[in-house]
Amino acid sequence: MENIKKSFSENKTFVITLLICVIITSSMMLLLHKRNNSISSNTNNNDIIIKDTALRDFEPYISELSKINLSLKECINGITINSKSTSSILNDNLKQLKELKEKVSAVVIANNNTPNVIPKLISCIENTENLYSYCVDVLSYTSNLSISEITSEILILKENCEKSYEDLSTYGFYLTLPEESETFLDNLIGYLNTLEKLNKEEAIKTTQYNAYIEKLTKCSNEFSEILDDLEPAINLIRKENRSLDVILNDMKKKESTLETIKKDFNYSSIPEGCISYYNSLNNTFTLYSTYLNSLKIAVIYEKSSPSYEENKETINKNYDNAYSKYDDVKTSFESLLNSFW
Repeated sequence: MENIKKSFSENKTFVITLLICVIITSSMMLLLHKRNNSISSNTNNNDIIIKDTALRDFEPYISELSKINLSLKECINGITINSKSTSSILNDNLKQLKELKEKVSAVVIANNNTPNVIPKLISCIENTENLYSYCVDVLSYTSNLSISEITSEILILKENCEKSYEDLSTYGFYLTLPEESETFLDNLIGYLNTLEKLNKEEAIKTTQYNAYIEKLTKCSNEFSEILDDLEPAINLIRKENRSLDVILNDMKKKESTLETIKKDFNYSSIPEGCISYYNSLNNTFTLYSTYLNSLKIAVIYEKSSPSYEENKETINKNYDNAYSKYDDVKTSFESLLNSFW
């Protein structure tokens, strides 16, 4: 015991120094351990916060896309669409979608826990753009497709939107086409269907109208060939003392030709907008028949008279009556020609 005390006394300084070193070392190790635990804990907590914050950062973009889709309600007009404002609204939405895509593309994710959220959101925006662009195209009449083909394409583009929207549910986002968008697309298809029917009806009317005008032109040209002023011929025959039978035979041929023209013309159905042409030409035919009958009476009367000189006054009166009717025919026919040429 005395030896230990003596040894301790001799090494007192060393022992105290050693104890101090042990205490300091232990204290430092304890502090380091706590710091490591603290750092580890903080790191884990920060991971969770960054992950949640990163996803929450996309909520405004999701809301903006929903708002754009919801704006389609402004295009709805009862069971159809507002044709005047729809194209403008769609084009404005396309501009907003482009800007939204640029904002999403510029986002930088703080960690790798959700690496696909940006491309999936961009896919949603692009599919929406494709749907809107196609709607603008069909409203601008740049598509030559039938209504069934247009309807099929709209439904495909709509389905692409819905599928890409569903892909966001993995990240806790609920995005769908609102009811207003669905109604707009249904009304758009109905509007295009009605428009196609009207265009077909208009095309049929145009075809019928053109065919009728062609028939009217043909009959008018044929009629023009028999519309002769016979006064010079009658005067020449009288001067040469020839038989007026030539005139009577000529009028008989003209009457036969007129009946053929009338039958051909009246056989055609009358399309919308052509009734005035029909009435005008038939009125001209009637006037021409009256002219020929009056002229025939005048020629027969002269032919049955002993001589032109003996009954000159009555003969000339008959001819004047007939020639005035010829003037009526010409006036009526020229009026008709001016109305469609």
